[in-house]
Amino acid sequence: MLTPYYAEIKEKLRTIFNLVDFRSNQLEAITATLAGRDVLVLMPTGGGKSLCYQLPAVCESGTMRGVTIVIGPLLSLMQNQVESLEEKGVDVVQFNGDQDLEESGRVGRRLLAAKKPNILFVTPESGGLIGRFERREDVGTALLR
Repeated sequence: MLTPYYAEIKEKLRTIFNLVDFRSNQLEAITATLAGRDVLVLMPTGGGKSLCYQLPAVCESGTMRGVTIVIGPLLSLMQNQVESLEEKGVDVVQFNGDQDLEESGRVGRRLLAAKKPNILFVTPESGGLIGRFERREDVGTALLR
């Protein structure tokens, strides 16, 4: 499937995620996201859902701009993804109820800065933070996990 975003998608797949090809339905979900369409991805555990939001978050082409928000209930899974993405050089922040005021403030400042992170991971109880940004133009993709 060749799209206007294909060259960048393949380049980021290789250089950031160290992969050479997609699993079933990943490319379709990624290109639909970059085209600004709503996407629902149903895959089994280990099926490659994470790439379907992580890769568009690092792309500069497409109609979607801003911070990709990932809402996940499991802190340990979020922390694993944050660490893995940081190792790949992806600009990512995490906001959860266990953070102290100083760390929460740092995350808030990052979200308001000119250079924003690619991805914001939040827990459901952190929904108040999202409410402050939901009407902003610089929020891109939102994902419920």
